[in-house]
Amino acid sequence: QHPDWIEKVCRPLEPLADWPGMRESVSSFFHSVIEGIPSPNHAENVVRLHQIGLAAEVSKDNGSWAEISIQ
Repeated sequence: QHPDWIEKVCRPLEPLADWPGMRESVSSFFHSVIEGIPSPNHAENVVRLHQIGLAAEVSKDNGSWAEISIQ
């Protein structure tokens, strides 16, 4: 429909943009599930990291600070 467009497949930029600990926690989770062992990550720490990462994304989208309620 758009003959002037060029379609390409490119490798992603590296390092990949995500928050600290994201890849490690996902990798560790899958390892624990596959091996059938308890996760070595502390669930509370993982929750805090993800809350901070999500708040950072909201902050970027809104252009202002996002609240985080950490218990």
